[in-house]
Amino acid sequence: MVAPKQEKLEVTIKDIWEKKILLPDFQRKFIWTEEEMQRNLVASVLAKMPVGSILLLKSTNADEYSCKLLGARAPLNQNELPDGEVNFLLDGQQRMTVLTNVFSDVVFQSNKQVSNLVSPSALKRRFFLLLPKLDNNDEDLYGLKKLIFPMESANAEEPEFLTSDVLPYVKVISFNVSTDNCKSYYPYNTSSTRNTDLKDFCVGNDSNWYYIPLFLLVPVASAHRNISLLGDIIEEISKSTVDAHVTSFGDKISVMTKEEKEDYIRKNITSESYEYHFNDGIDEKTDNAILKQFKDALSEQAAYWKTQMKEYLSSCVNDISLGQIILEKSQRARAIDVYENLNRGGVSLDVFDLVCARVGQVSTESLSARVKRCIQTGSSYTNTNNIFASSVVASDFIKINTNNEYHASERLGCYDENNDNISGHYLNTFLNILSLLSYTPDLSREEYSLDLIKKPKKLALTAQQIDGNCELACKAIDRACFFLQSRCGIRKISEVNYVLMITVIAYVLSDDRCFSGTKNNQIFNLLEAWYWSSIFAGHYNSDQNQVMIQDLNHLVQNVLDILDNNNPDIAWVQNLKNDIFKIKGFSDKDMLLLKDVSNNGIPKTILSNAICQYYLSKGYVDLVKIGNDETMLTVFSDVADDLQMHHVIPLGSANTIGTSSKTLRNDKKHFLNSPLNYLYITANANTYISSKSLAEYAQLIPVGARLSNVGFATTNINSNSTENEREEALEQRFDAVNGNVQQHVGCLLYSLSI
Repeated sequence: MVAPKQEKLEVTIKDIWEKKILLPDFQRKFIWTEEEMQRNLVASVLAKMPVGSILLLKSTNADEYSCKLLGARAPLNQNELPDGEVNFLLDGQQRMTVLTNVFSDVVFQSNKQVSNLVSPSALKRRFFLLLPKLDNNDEDLYGLKKLIFPMESANAEEPEFLTSDVLPYVKVISFNVSTDNCKSYYPYNTSSTRNTDLKDFCVGNDSNWYYIPLFLLVPVASAHRNISLLGDIIEEISKSTVDAHVTSFGDKISVMTKEEKEDYIRKNITSESYEYHFNDGIDEKTDNAILKQFKDALSEQAAYWKTQMKEYLSSCVNDISLGQIILEKSQRARAIDVYENLNRGGVSLDVFDLVCARVGQVSTESLSARVKRCIQTGSSYTNTNNIFASSVVASDFIKINTNNEYHASERLGCYDENNDNISGHYLNTFLNILSLLSYTPDLSREEYSLDLIKKPKKLALTAQQIDGNCELACKAIDRACFFLQSRCGIRKISEVNYVLMITVIAYVLSDDRCFSGTKNNQIFNLLEAWYWSSIFAGHYNSDQNQVMIQDLNHLVQNVLDILDNNNPDIAWVQNLKNDIFKIKGFSDKDMLLLKDVSNNGIPKTILSNAICQYYLSKGYVDLVKIGNDETMLTVFSDVADDLQMHHVIPLGSANTIGTSSKTLRNDKKHFLNSPLNYLYITANANTYISSKSLAEYAQLIPVGARLSNVGFATTNINSNSTENEREEALEQRFDAVNGNVQQHVGCLLYSLSI
């Protein structure tokens, strides 16, 4: 039996560059085109996870097969073939093409014409590792904000974080050959300032993040990038972090007491640095002197952090476990057999694959086929009229629920029949619910543990548990999809702002009493009150797993109280309600109006989405009336899938709305890009509006209750209004949205006590 040889990823990439590894022309097509698939692989490398094995067939002659370079469309010409021994890559093309493209310039330097790329749209991408700036509240995996690397030995230790932890910090930027050839990250850029431009881009391009360009990790002999550039960028990032600390301290030091200054310094530098730089205390020292010592201490930490960070990234491509199964030329027949065995299970192996494999012991129908069938057949929605958000939403649902054959999961886009693809959000929720139903089939007053939805529990499921709970899990998710449509304005599963909330909703509604029993309206009211409070209070903005399991425990207790005709203890939801639109730096008034973008960044996209979804959940008339037609907008209306987010207050003063917005639309810090300025309107209305002048648009905007129903005052939204008047209109909408949501959630909670 051939044992895999362990080789450094960097060495393998350089072998590809030197044509020591070639791709036979009989290989399968490049199919790892999805950005998310590529990001997952990159995240696994940055978490120092193994990335599997590749199968190589050794040959003494490169012209034994028609062959090509990785990432290339056309085979090599005879005069382009290397002399001597080569290895043909039989299995691992997908993985190695992505890794080579992400961590080096090899693919682009080997293919000077983009047209020769095997899949241009999938390969014209640059990958960056995001590091949070000082005021960014996102998790700081690599210790930048404190300038303390989380491992003592960056190139030897394995990190505590996993692939899923790194994934949100892998940034992908696609480039266009015709328009982006001057961009610093464009691979064929020959500008003399390319290194400086890239450094500036990585450090100052984004108000929330620093960017580390991963394509610099494996330099090759004739690559046009300076091999020291990666170190320069990391150094600039560390210096900028020091400056941000000093600026932050400097802004407040003059009003701080001596004790506050000492406490601040201790919190932001290591104890060793404090003892060295502040061993004589800060008595009798000027603020400028304190700031200088503070900066000196941080600069020392930054220098060490920079070294550790660079060593860590280098170790990701140097020490990664990439197995190479190398077969001799005489083993060609065996190579075919090995290849078939390696590919028999399809592409990547994950928890769902293993669960599918296990249930195959007792079921002749594949689990994947069963899930798809459940999505396409759905549940029964015959007695649900009393649980809709409004009568107009209920009316639209009745129109499409012909013959009681409504399929909530299918309408929510959980399965793409054209591409034969089940949504990743759906599969993750399915595994969570499958595990919960298998271990705790009935709603229980016993405390639920987070372990119930972790990988070990899922992999420990028996074939009988999986087989017996598959359809039940799908039904529960279908009910959750129905709830998200009927109460939360969600049109597609991809629009769900926090995916773990689906697990909570689905598990509660897996109990028939909760969905179709006499108490279903109260339970829907409880879930909706929790949903909107959580969204607008930033409840799931961090520690989502822990928040989810706490909420599940609270909700199950409340639901069981309702079912037992007892008043539920909903103080925890009341506390969430009190934080609606009050969380500093997330959903408070100044944040949503972009009053303080320099310090707090810009509002998250979920808030724009959620405000639009909130009003859609109740239903309203389209923004403009075209001819004699007035279109009522709900999740269940005919035009729901085509709704578009629209700036109600115009963005500019050009001849037409369609051409007025280009500059301001890209300025995410401009107050008119506030989440408060958005509303769903139909595609027809958007097209109609785009061709109008601002004056004409102002005349089209409805007056009276129609616009007020979605939180806008009817004044100051016109072509002649001043900037102050437009800001005032958005302030009025904040007050209206805040008041509307607070009142609505209050009514929902009140209904639980009567």
